[in-house]
Amino acid sequence: SLSVESNRNLDNVSAEDNVNRFLAKQREIMKELLQTLKKMERTGNGSLDYLMEMISLNESAATISESYLSHGGSDRQFTAISKNIISGHEDEIAKINGLINQYRLDEHKDEDKESAYLEDFTGLLSKYEKMDKPASDSLEHAYAAAIIRHHQMAVDMARSILEYTDYGEIKSMAQNTINTREQLISDLKKLAP
Repeated sequence: SLSVESNRNLDNVSAEDNVNRFLAKQREIMKELLQTLKKMERTGNGSLDYLMEMISLNESAATISESYLSHGGSDRQFTAISKNIISGHEDEIAKINGLINQYRLDEHKDEDKESAYLEDFTGLLSKYEKMDKPASDSLEHAYAAAIIRHHQMAVDMARSILEYTDYGEIKSMAQNTINTREQLISDLKKLAP
């Protein structure tokens, strides 16, 4: 009986350590993301700026999903979500890179729209910098909070670019981002209330 009890305690310490390591990694990823977004070179075209920012955001969400898996994430539903995010974001990054290459050739500049979009974007960055750091006693709750934060940022950016882009493909991509990521946010809130 005593040895079983001590093993349970070791399991709990290990699970707690995984959560703490995941949270530390998540904070590092988010800090790096925000720094990257602040320092990003501006193109003169808000639509291109948005696409490059989405690549950074998608890479960050995929890295957080990989971190969940590498820190002992084994819940069946959350494992499926994390794997879907990794593969889905890789596919989206490839599509975005294609659009960036296409639009760079257009050399379409609209610095007024870019300035308006960047004003919104700077406000979003400020909002996300001030958000409370997620804390949790469960790896799944910590992961859900981190992904919800990333996906909400993607939704907010997509809503903003809808006002400032002239590109049909970006409007379609932004609307799809809003629809799919709001659904995932809703699903995650139900799984990890």
